[in-house]
Amino acid sequence: MHLEGGGRRDRETQGEVENTMSIVLMRAMKLDQNYLTGRLPAFIENFSAMQFLSVGINALSGPIPKELGKLQNLLLLYIDSSGLSGELPSTLSNLKNLEILRFQGNSFEGPISSSLSNLSKLTDLWSKLSFGCRRIGDITSGSPSLDFVSNMTSLSNLVLRNCKISDTIPSSFGQFLNLQQLDLSYNQPSGSFPSWVSQPNLKLNLVANNFVIDSSNNSILPSGLNCLQRNIPCSLDSPIY
Repeated sequence: MHLEGGGRRDRETQGEVENTMSIVLMRAMKLDQNYLTGRLPAFIENFSAMQFLSVGINALSGPIPKELGKLQNLLLLYIDSSGLSGELPSTLSNLKNLEILRFQGNSFEGPISSSLSNLSKLTDLWSKLSFGCRRIGDITSGSPSLDFVSNMTSLSNLVLRNCKISDTIPSSFGQFLNLQQLDLSYNQPSGSFPSWVSQPNLKLNLVANNFVIDSSNNSILPSGLNCLQRNIPCSLDSPIY
């Protein structure tokens, strides 16, 4: 059978994901916002033509199958609030055509593999808490380093909220010419406040961190946000960026 796309988003779709599906030429599958349970089956590797996969907002269990890394034509992957857990498989680094990855609202464990730096075509990478704007999932044991982002120079949106990041913010972020949104709030990054944060048209959220101002590297804070430094509380009238 050859289908170009398929999906359901109504409450009639319930139960486990069947392991006998054989629509291997499907290019798009939307199974989000259903009552799907069980594990994401390993046979997903057979969908070699898949370009868009969404299984978000379900009640799945278990880890992301390593076989998902064989879908090398995949452009968009939404697994936010899906119920999946465990470590992110290193095979995700094989998805070199991936442009959007959203996996917040889950119970993933870190650290995030540095091999994900192979995803150089990513424009949107989202990972944050299960409430609020959802995209990837909780990284419960954290990712101390941001090295995995180093080659993702096409990023326009980078959201890694509450991922227990403790590394310094790379100066290379200031060279991501397409970056429009950066949210690293509720982490524990070390070092000085980056000097490039006042770039025009950058939507920035770095609240609840432990930055310090270091005049030696020209670190600056946007007007009224000195409270982002360590041990300086923010008042209710602090501006929103």
